[in-house]
Formats: sequence, C-alpha cells, structure tokens
Amino acid sequence: KKTEDLIFKVACRISNQWRIRKENYFLKTLGDNPYIPRVISSEIQGSVFDYVLMQKLRGNNAESEIPSNGDFYFSCGKTLGLFHHKKRFSSFGFLLDSEIPGIDPGIRNTNPGPYKNAFDQLYIPAKGWCDHLISKGSRFSAQLEKIVLHMEELRGQILDEPAVLSHGDFQLKNLINDDENLSGVCDYECVKSAAPSYDLHLLGQDMLDKGVNMILFDRVLEGYKSVNALSSNFEPMRYLCRFYSGVIRVLLIPLKLRKIPKAEHEQHKEKTKSWLEKIADKSDEYLR
Repeated sequence: KKTEDLIFKVACRISNQWRIRKENYFLKTLGDNPYIPRVISSEIQGSVFDYVLMQKLRGNNAESEIPSNGDFYFSCGKTLGLFHHKKRFSSFGFLLDSEIPGIDPGIRNTNPGPYKNAFDQLYIPAKGWCDHLISKGSRFSAQLEKIVLHMEELRGQILDEPAVLSHGDFQLKNLINDDENLSGVCDYECVKSAAPSYDLHLLGQDMLDKGVNMILFDRVLEGYKSVNALSSNFEPMRYLCRFYSGVIRVLLIPLKLRKIPKAEHEQHKEKTKSWLEKIADKSDEYLR
C-alpha cells in the first residue's frame, strides 16, 4: 500500500487548544475542496493532548519558492473565490467552530470583536493598538496618528455587505507551490468572517512586499472573478487593509527582533519606520 507524508499538530498548552480545535473544524468543514489538507484523525477534548493528524500537501510554501507561473496565481484566486462562496455572515469577527462570530482570544490591548461591519473590524482594533502604542511613547507615533486619521476618512466609503468565510492569512507562506502549480492552501487558525476583499488585499500586499511582479496579482483577480464577483468595496478596502497592515507590522516588531541579531535591531526599526512613513503619506506603491 502506498504511504503518504503526514503532519501532526498537538496543542501542548491549554492556551493553544482553541487553535487545534479551530483548525480541525474548518479542515473538516472545507474537506470537499481538493486544495485543503485532508484530516486523517483528530481528538478534541479540551486538553493539552488535543491533536490533528492531517495530510501533508505536496510541495513547498510559495514564500520560500516564489512561483513565476501565472497559472499558479490564477488557481490561488479561483480557490479563494470558491472559499468565499461557502458561507455568509451578518457580523464580522473570530470564528471557532460555529457560525456565530465571537470574541477573538488572540487580540489584546483593544476591542476583540465581534464587529458590525467590515470597516469596524479593521479600524476599531487598529485604533486601540495605535492609542496604546502612542501612550507608551512609540517612535512610530507620528506615523500611527496619520494612519488612524486616514482610516477614519474611509468610514463612509466602505458600504455594508455580508461577511464571507475568510481564510484570514491568505499569504504566500500558506500557499503550497509544487513545481509552479498550486497544490494546496494551509493554516486555518485565522479563519474568520470578514469582507471578501480582505483576503485578496492580504495576498496582494504580501506579493508586493516580497518583490513579486504585480502583473501576477492581476492573474489572482482573474481567477477570483472566474467564480465570484469582486466586491464594490475592493478599492476603498485596498487603503483600509494597507493601513491596517502598517499597524500590524509595528505590533510584530518584538517578535521579529527575537529572530535577528541584536546588532541589527535598530536597523530593522528604522527600516520599518521608513516603510510606515510611505503608507502614512500614501506614497506606498500598493496605494498608487
């Protein structure tokens, strides 16, 4: 009998138990999609021994081996469009294993949701984080203040629409490249109900920041539109998502610093500040 490589995920800590529970639920819920890993077995009892044993997708993450084949990106867009077709929600926020958005256990120092619309889902936590960082005297305070003002200007431009089932982390690191072909999409710990444009702009920004030719993002959109219409909020969400990503980048600085030599810390902070200034001034390439 032919064997296959498997991936074994275990909670290890009670604080991680919800992540295993969530991934198990959505992998099974979305199991009819050929690009989603198949669950072989699992045990979810609310303990540190909770686990999920799943199929390992063939290939490597597209961040480590960035594809140049337009068909790869078309498949990414089409797969995302089908993902968004699965469910609709009346509110926006964290999903565990139900169809009712709830409080996000991963959000601290701001409102963890749920939210009444797409604007609030990004603006409310970003404003809370910015207020917290500015109160602590962050070196990024001037840029963060501008970003909050820019976000507020978008309030009336983003129209009400139902939330969709969003992957929540649809980036190159979670797209599996098998010889320039998409073999799957992994990591379902960030699934939420969100605006359909959120996943698309998450991938678009990631492609730009990784130096991918943005003509290939057009192929993503072509693939998406082959199964789903673009939201009328697509363009204003481009700005809202980029501003939100700027805030997230600042929040992730401590995590990044733990992975690089101490001698490079100041350089990384200044590089982040320069990048953030372009977003705050709307001169960033993604906003052109």
